[in-house]
Amino acid sequence: MKTIITITFILAGTVNSLYAQTADLEFKLNEYFDGIAQFGFSGTVIVGDKTSVIYSSPFGFADKKEERKNTSSTVFTTGSITKVFTALIILDLENKRLLSLDDPITKYVKNVPDDKKDITIRHLLSHTSGIKRNDLPGGDTNLEATKKAVLIDLLDSELLFEPGEKQEYSNIAYTLLAIIAENIEGSEYEDILYNRITKPAKMYQTGYHLPQYKNIDLAKGYRGNNEIPAVINLPQLEDGLTWNLRGNGGIHSNIFDMYRFFIALSNNQLIDQKMLHEMIQKPSVSVNENRYYGLGFEVLIEENKKDISHSGGNGYFASDFHWLIDEGKMFYIATNEGNLNIGQISENIKNIIRNLPYNEPPKLREVSDENLKRLEGWYRLTDIDSLQITAHTTYLSLSTQSNALIKKIYSGMSPSTEDVANKYAAESKRVLEQEFVGNFNPKYEAMNGSTSINNLKRYHSYDADCWLENFGLYKSVDMVAAKGTKEFTFVLLKINFESGAAAELFTWRKGVLSNISVIPDWTDFEFNIKLYPIWPTGFQSYNISNPLHTNAKLNLEENESVIILGEMQLRRIENRGCFYKKALEGLNSNSRGFTPGQ
Repeated sequence: MKTIITITFILAGTVNSLYAQTADLEFKLNEYFDGIAQFGFSGTVIVGDKTSVIYSSPFGFADKKEERKNTSSTVFTTGSITKVFTALIILDLENKRLLSLDDPITKYVKNVPDDKKDITIRHLLSHTSGIKRNDLPGGDTNLEATKKAVLIDLLDSELLFEPGEKQEYSNIAYTLLAIIAENIEGSEYEDILYNRITKPAKMYQTGYHLPQYKNIDLAKGYRGNNEIPAVINLPQLEDGLTWNLRGNGGIHSNIFDMYRFFIALSNNQLIDQKMLHEMIQKPSVSVNENRYYGLGFEVLIEENKKDISHSGGNGYFASDFHWLIDEGKMFYIATNEGNLNIGQISENIKNIIRNLPYNEPPKLREVSDENLKRLEGWYRLTDIDSLQITAHTTYLSLSTQSNALIKKIYSGMSPSTEDVANKYAAESKRVLEQEFVGNFNPKYEAMNGSTSINNLKRYHSYDADCWLENFGLYKSVDMVAAKGTKEFTFVLLKINFESGAAAELFTWRKGVLSNISVIPDWTDFEFNIKLYPIWPTGFQSYNISNPLHTNAKLNLEENESVIILGEMQLRRIENRGCFYKKALEGLNSNSRGFTPGQ
């Protein structure tokens, strides 16, 4: 009896511990998402394991004009997550011996030219076929992109490399997989998707047209002041969605369907364990050992822990699915705010689940518009280096065009890892200098082959032609500022021409050049930070998509107002006497609710 009692206590203790861990995780997720909702997050999120949903919630508006809020049932486009579904269809066809992954595409497609006869199904799945990234021009609305037109364009296109030589992401390769599935099954792609994936997984709100969505189900997408409808409400071909998207993008879903997808996948309802294992193996080409594309899934290995995922987006919608295998948890996030960096939000969710540091939103104070207005003005470091503070409805903005101040402020945004910042500052300068002399290999390698050299040349040509016309010949690259942590490093570069300058902002994530922002004209570049009140005399910047922050403190010395940024003290140019005392009194009073970004 004593043994039984002891075992009972152990089991009870384990259950209580797991319950406490889950409750703590739910609390942290709730705090994080409530926080970023104040800074403009709009979308839906779900976190769960095989036994239950741990956290789920909607935020923001599905339709801003109609003020229709997102709900847990709201449907978003998943973008390229569609590729996971297409890969599973192909693997299921192999499981039923209707194809082999090592079959050449000539077995299922007619009139394949000689240069593409060695491409296999496996090559298409793993992005190692050499087929170009995109199909016909026009994107999501191209009504000339019929199945026939896309197939002709694909077969006539020039290969980027020999099949199996390297890995380079290709949308049109997955469109070809959808065509092959149709040729084998003798039915349309969405019918195959329904019968093999969404019906077995009970994902009845996932698809193109079969779910028969009502407009009230669908979110609209936003990018700044621009708006687009859900993808299925864009112009259509007679037989449905443009073939620029079918098989590689455009599938719609909601958070609970994506949770059901995880349950079906992890319970081997869609493919068996052996095939799932094959999906996440490194392909037999030269790729990063810890970050690569398998067969329909991206795989990231950190501290020997696997994160299998896929993201998607079209500039107005973005989504991200993750299965943290070692933690036994999944999460899925969808947003209809195209300007948000969903990858940074996903990184924070992952770090919360793994109990690691994350980009935590500040806890904001309540403050009145009037009291913020009192802090407006120009502040000076030297006679030529000054910045302006402007009051907005719920925050202050700090802006400057002083190169010296930009460098000092930018480099003081968070606790630095100086050697990391210096390393990527030098590498960024080298990459950009080489680009301007026609060598795109350094940038291709820095981006870990995430796009082709041909694409890099095309993007450069577009910008360089404009700069040549407006500013004359290229002269040099200056590294203006850099700030680094072990996770992210940001490098601001100035490109000098004969009669003008431009800028680029490089973002490095874990050693990979993950994003490049182009500022076409340096004179238009104004360093601008939003500062939110977090205590009576203290302010902090916060950006959902950026893990680096600026802290500011207001002070009073000899009846003169001062703003302290890092180690810099900037004095107000106009002496307003006791304005600071009045402002401080106002900041200590809770005169109104605070919702930044309105």
